[in-house]
Amino acid sequence: MGVQNLSILTGSHNYLEDFNVGDKISHRRGRTVDASENTYFTLTTLNTASPHFNKHEMETYMGGRFPERLVNGGFTICVVVGLTTQDIAENAIDDLSYTNIRMLTSVHPGDTLYANSEILETRDLEDRTDAGLLRYRFEGTNQRDEPVVRGERTILLKKRAFDSF
Repeated sequence: MGVQNLSILTGSHNYLEDFNVGDKISHRRGRTVDASENTYFTLTTLNTASPHFNKHEMETYMGGRFPERLVNGGFTICVVVGLTTQDIAENAIDDLSYTNIRMLTSVHPGDTLYANSEILETRDLEDRTDAGLLRYRFEGTNQRDEPVVRGERTILLKKRAFDSF
């Protein structure tokens, strides 16, 4: 019995030629941030900033300005970019860059993050016939529709004709 290749993609519209500059995508999934995963990410990455993991300190930090621990900005970026993946980057071969990242509003455990994207550039590459460059702007918002993070991601994205599945 031969090996059967099954596509594990959840979308069929995420090859380089499926995108056009100016396309806007409102990603359907949201993701609620849990305190334990924020603490785990923070401590695993050796971040020693206690506002990310010390709830008692946050009750008085800056005069009690924050109601809860702050979610690590790196974790926020990871979640928001992850939310864009199903629609844009399931066929990515490589991450090329993350630029112009801005943290806009504090995120706290219990907040739910959502993502929106806009395609900024698609380009064939002279040295690759199987893939091209795709650059997009991502924006993460919370459950109150407040922007929390914004940035740009550039990926090497497979072309449909070279799909191995």
